[in-house]
Amino acid sequence: PLYQPQHVGTGFIATATSVAVLSFLGFDAISTLAEETHRPERTIGNATVAALIILGLIFMVQTYAAGLVHPDYKNLNPALAFFQVGRSAGGPFLYYFLLFVNVLAAGIANALVAQLAISRIIYSMSRDKLLPFSGFLARVHPRYRTPANATLLVAALSIVIALILPLETITKFVNFGALTAFMLLNLSVFVYFFLKKGRRGAKGFFTYLVLPIVGFGIIGYVWHGFDTLTFAFGFGWMAVGIILGAVKSRGYREVPEALKEL
Repeated sequence: PLYQPQHVGTGFIATATSVAVLSFLGFDAISTLAEETHRPERTIGNATVAALIILGLIFMVQTYAAGLVHPDYKNLNPALAFFQVGRSAGGPFLYYFLLFVNVLAAGIANALVAQLAISRIIYSMSRDKLLPFSGFLARVHPRYRTPANATLLVAALSIVIALILPLETITKFVNFGALTAFMLLNLSVFVYFFLKKGRRGAKGFFTYLVLPIVGFGIIGYVWHGFDTLTFAFGFGWMAVGIILGAVKSRGYREVPEALKEL
């Protein structure tokens, strides 16, 4: 199950990894709760890394076990493959039990995590007056002290998108946005710390030049595996953001208070 040379190639790895990225997205959602956490400078980083390592090990063990139970994956239904493998291993009980657990995980746990993270991002951007209707979206509930308006907006949009777009399309768009953001993040680390702050000693050379280049290259390799339609919609949505940012900042001449140090 670990290696089948007749199927493995550079294109296969790039495409498969871009799909698998969705399984790992969300480990960094913990960072959006930094303002609501005690000692975030320590706990947030540790929790993020721990979540990534634990999830990675779980996924590897599950996939390896599935490959041992059902090596011939071609006769599986892509939408129900893991549950069919469960039926091969444990009969109808395990099949329906895995379906039940998946509904709870995807329909409740994952939805709550995504809604929480996105609402905090919208809130913080609105607080810096980077989005339309910033005053409304930056409002904090007087009792619960949470961004209630941003949370309700995310919930409403999630329902509409889930009803309109197929899961495969949503997956591609989410992956495109995530990988593009991570590429720009690596680029930002290089520009800000290595070029602007001048941290070019031995440690800075490795941390702020070598690692960002390696990260950018790995993510870029996976990124190029998207199809043409995903690139078209992804860059189209990116253009909307750039235009909106230009309008809100009067041609990028007005910098929000939170970004002036950059």
